[in-house]
Amino acid sequence: MDKQEICIMKKQPLEIHTARLCLRQITAEDAPILVELRSEPESYRFFRAPHRLTLVEHICWYEEKYLADKNRFDWLALREETPIGSFSLKRLQEDVACAEISYLLAPEMRGNGYAAEAVNALLQWGVERWKIRQGIAEIHCDNIASRRFAERMHFSFWKEDPPFICYRKNL
Repeated sequence: MDKQEICIMKKQPLEIHTARLCLRQITAEDAPILVELRSEPESYRFFRAPHRLTLVEHICWYEEKYLADKNRFDWLALREETPIGSFSLKRLQEDVACAEISYLLAPEMRGNGYAAEAVNALLQWGVERWKIRQGIAEIHCDNIASRRFAERMHFSFWKEDPPFICYRKNL
């Protein structure tokens, strides 16, 4: 698949429906929502580049990197049409059946099982679409809530990459 085909595919958003959520592939129009989600200080302090994301940064990333990347799909989680979080599934290498899952839920939505529902659905999508056999989650060592979530999702400690801890799960 060439860059143009990937770009066209990503501009026609895929959807995954779970019992309570619609996971819709992100679009350019989602930029303000995604920037708002990523700009919550208690969340972005655990990112690789911990800073408040700007709209310009997001748009540049989306247009220059995301649309051309056939190994990464980002999703907006909607509960009754209201955005509640964003999720990403990134195939680490095409020839390796492994993908990294990442998740970000609005603070007021945490603790309701939405993240588990979305992560399970996206890992299943990765199994069906990419034939992945293993999920990876890289979590900042200080993000205790996310580490506990990964463990509840049956991810287990794999290795350290300070300041991150890497977890993996066989699918």
